[in-house]
Amino acid sequence: MSTDEWIESLRKRYHSMANMVTENDGRIIRLEEKCEMFKSRLDDLEELEDIVRDLEQQAIVLKWLTGVVSTLAVGLFIKLF
Repeated sequence: MSTDEWIESLRKRYHSMANMVTENDGRIIRLEEKCEMFKSRLDDLEELEDIVRDLEQQAIVLKWLTGVVSTLAVGLFIKLF
């Protein structure tokens, strides 16, 4: 293999590697963007989880209050008649 052939072979390999690095950089950038998107969605889900937890607690209290009010209403209705 002559020096010129060796240099040409080396140049082709260098360009091939440079193309792979550029392609991988693009992939990494897209993955980082997706990770940021997923982090944002996860933050939104955590907020929604807190809201749902609060609503569940309020639902329990409202069920209890509804039961008490229903019991009182039935008791008053029975006393009236």
